Amino acid sequence: MQFRYAFVCDEEGVKILDVTDLAHPVGKSVVQLKDARNLYVARTYAYIAAGEAGLVILDVRNPCEPHLEKTYDANGCMNDVHDVKLGITYTSEYAT
Repeated sequence: MQFRYAFVCDEEGVKILDVTDLAHPVGKSVVQLKDARNLYVARTYAYIAAGEAGLVILDVRNPCEPHLEKTYDANGCMNDVHDVKLGITYTSEYAT
């Protein structure tokens, strides 16, 4: 989930639901992917482990109208992708 949207993988692909009212989620969009297995949403992108297709990156800046940003399969070497995680670090210095 991110903000008021839930991102779900199923046999159709990736579904984006408005969960403002958790008792009554509303489907907002579907991105058909043959083998979507898992996803990780970070800010304006959804990173999808897409089995044979490798890594699929969706631009979800507007969750009601997501679009394909990029597909990466390492020249066919990533052909059974099951999971995706994103590592982010933030370092800064503060002086008082």
